Amino acid sequence: MNARASSQTRRRTASFRLAGWISVGAMLALALLGPAATGVMASNEPGSPDFLPNSGDHSSDGLTLTMGDKATIDCDGDSVNSISGSFAFDGTGTVVVYLTPNNGSNASPAGNVEDNQVTIDLTGKTSPVSFTLNVTSGFTATQGGILAVFARGTDTIYHSKSNSLNCEESQPSTAPPSESPSPSESASPSESASPSESVEPSESASPSESASPTDTPTGSVEQATGTPAVTPPSTSTDIAGSSGSSSDGWRIALIGMAVLLASLLVLAPRRKVTGRR
Repeated sequence: MNARASSQTRRRTASFRLAGWISVGAMLALALLGPAATGVMASNEPGSPDFLPNSGDHSSDGLTLTMGDKATIDCDGDSVNSISGSFAFDGTGTVVVYLTPNNGSNASPAGNVEDNQVTIDLTGKTSPVSFTLNVTSGFTATQGGILAVFARGTDTIYHSKSNSLNCEESQPSTAPPSESPSPSESASPSESASPSESVEPSESASPSESASPTDTPTGSVEQATGTPAVTPPSTSTDIAGSSGSSSDGWRIALIGMAVLLASLLVLAPRRKVTGRR
């Protein structure tokens, strides 16, 4: 009877240890999957959950990609024609840049947005690289915004994205021509010294009546300083240029738990059960 109880106890102990080692292996495997596992968890990030355009095309793995925050949009009314921007990179391979709606976007039809992409071969190129993504699957966008993002690699997610854009920011709002100094406002030749008025020296164009040097520079400076006001604001810049950085915290925690559990399994004394003779 005692031998039977001892055998059952040993089996239970072995089962608990086996379950512990299986848990250690599972935690390590999940942590080492890295970005492939974080794609499911980051469900609210633009481009999630798959971080791919509708075509399913991937970028190369192992790159460092940082999208510029000065992208511009070109529209025909409410319809998006193209988005242009640039990105910095480190590494070599192929990069797929595609469009995706930002949170709060009224893009319509929304399903068309991620049809639009451009593929860039980094071979022989230097950082940064400029791109223009022409819209081939049409949509409108007047509220919220549209982002240019990177398609993920097989094992790497690139979280960097452009500033948010919509067609309201595509409308030109430069200073009207009437505000720029015209020849008639500066000093026309008729006001300076016409041949009929230059008979008497006193009526000839005096320096005070001719185009003073201070008039022209004043108008041109005002026009130059007004131009930056129409630059689209950078509203949604990247918070993580390198790949997989947002997943480092939970991966480290998993590895720590796995190491702790493995230590307990190794250091825990094996219980010996002996039966009475």
